[in-house]
Amino acid sequence: MYQCCGLATTGLLGYARLKENVTNGKGDNHEGLDFYKPVDNPDKTRPVWGENQWPTVPGFREKYEQWVERMKALGLILMEA
Repeated sequence: MYQCCGLATTGLLGYARLKENVTNGKGDNHEGLDFYKPVDNPDKTRPVWGENQWPTVPGFREKYEQWVERMKALGLILMEA
């Protein structure tokens, strides 16, 4: 069974603290970040169709979104090479 940050409330998206990801009935000893492109009509009952759950680190979301934009631009440069 896969559980991250409460399957029913997050749709498996966002930041998972230590022991929140469960494998074989035991909390894993790792953190995880599962962020996806936002969807037009979030539905938390569908896996990976909800809203991203961001960690409570000041400025994290903004820095992460800047990084994503830079990686997209780099990807376009590499594809043109």
